[in-house]
Order: sequence, then structure tokens, then C-alpha cells
Amino acid sequence: RYVVLPRGALRALVNGIGGVELSPPVRMSYQDKTMKYRIDLQGGLQRLSGAQVEQMLRFRERNFGESGRRANHQLVEAGLRERLSQPQQLLQLPVLIQNLSDQVDSNLSPEEVLSLMAAALEPSQQLQFSTLPLSPAQPSQGPLRQLESSAPPQLWPAP
Repeated sequence: RYVVLPRGALRALVNGIGGVELSPPVRMSYQDKTMKYRIDLQGGLQRLSGAQVEQMLRFRERNFGESGRRANHQLVEAGLRERLSQPQQLLQLPVLIQNLSDQVDSNLSPEEVLSLMAAALEPSQQLQFSTLPLSPAQPSQGPLRQLESSAPPQLWPAP
């Protein structure tokens, strides 16, 4: 079972809920001339658009590296959960999922996606993120990537 949420779908999700209120811990500024991509966010509490959330997720502070990026991911995740948990947003979830369905690759039904989102939005649930080593994309696999052989043998704890 899988869900692949491309960056464009993430931007559409955030824009579809009217943005997310977040507080980047520092000014985030970076320009990649090769990829023609620019990150430019001020620090402090603000409502971010989908493109700005993507910038926050992609930003890597030189002094903090990947751990800083993971901290940004956790801030975004908490902001998304808070925003999606608001009553007016909960009512829009089925429509939002339907609108994003052509941008998301998944073998889950819309009902299963809704059920998983409802479980993830439960305040008592603690979400856990892990980074998995992935092999480069292969044309025969479409957007999916395989785990590298260096991945831990047991990814999830036994029940």
C-alpha cells in the first residue's frame, strides 16, 4: 500500500486549505542556479502558501543539515494537522481528496485515504517520520523508487 504525494500535490493541498500558519525559526534564503530554484522565507509566525511550505520543506541550513530539515518537516506536519483538524477543513476533506486524486499516485481507495487522514488527525496520535534510503528512480517503475539494500531489515516494530 502506498501514497506518493508529489510537490505539486503538496502545494495544491496547502493552497486548498487556505495556507498553513507556521513560524519558520530563522530566515531561510537559498538559491540554486542550476535548478533555477529559490528559497526566500522570513522567520516568524505567518500564513504560508503551498509554494512557501515547499520552500520550508526543501530548506537545509548549513549548520544543522538533515536534522534541521527534519525539524522543519515536523513544524509543517504539526501546522498541517492543526489546520486540517479545524471543523471547516474537516468538512472539506472529501472534496480536497477528490481534487488531488489526479496528482497523487496511490493504490488506496478514496475511502481508505479518508480513514487514514482521520486517524492521523486524531490529537492523541503521535506521528513518527523515518528517512529511508532509496535507490534512484527507474523508468520501468514510474514515480516509485525501491529501498536500497542498506535499508534496515525491519523497518517497523513488530506489534
